[in-house]
Amino acid sequence: MSRHSRYTAATTGRLAIAAGLGAAILLATSGCGSALDPASWLPSSSAQPSEGAAGLVSGLPQFSASARPTTPAPSTAGDLSAASLPAGYLGFSAKERPPAENEYVPNGTWVHGLDAQQAATEALPSCPGTTGTPAARPSAALMGSYLDGQGRPGNGLALSFDAPAQAAGYANAYQQILTSCTSAPTVAESLATGDGWYAGRRTTQGTRWTEGIGVAGNHVILMIVADDATSSPAEAKAAAEALTR
Repeated sequence: MSRHSRYTAATTGRLAIAAGLGAAILLATSGCGSALDPASWLPSSSAQPSEGAAGLVSGLPQFSASARPTTPAPSTAGDLSAASLPAGYLGFSAKERPPAENEYVPNGTWVHGLDAQQAATEALPSCPGTTGTPAARPSAALMGSYLDGQGRPGNGLALSFDAPAQAAGYANAYQQILTSCTSAPTVAESLATGDGWYAGRRTTQGTRWTEGIGVAGNHVILMIVADDATSSPAEAKAAAEALTR
């Protein structure tokens, strides 16, 4: 599974969250698609990455493989809990879904903790014009799963950073990456942006999603739902703005 698949895949059944919140993020476009066990972050080359525009660094993080988990995933991560994610988003309600690929052991809730750096990387959309990954790295990550009345998936990914400036840096870099998604298989469209939030749509392999990004202090919230782009721009804007509160 590609680095961004967990967020969007998690939502569709492989991640929400792959959209890789990429979610299919996250966040993240269908459901979590690969194991999110703790893994070490490894540079893609021996060269030190250099920071460029919009807080992006060159080089792609890689993660070592880990054994399948045998104990329930945590329901909290750092200062993150279920309260860090919205209980509902654009008609999708928080609801536990079984993991698509046994990447974690269910804990009886609709949220589960993830390896923070891996989750933040896999949530990124993968597009031909992408020039790097965010320089800011989170210290904790928590993913939530959603469903609507038709059984369509959605995912949310909460990321906690050491400082609000880092959270804002990650969100800005994420939005910068979205601007490179202009052709198949992933096309992103901005609907509205404001102070600390973004609302948009994403089409990945024929599936249409509505997504939102919000910065709340030292937290970044990524939301993506498989609503077939039926949410109005005004609804998407209001939902994204609410992520900052």
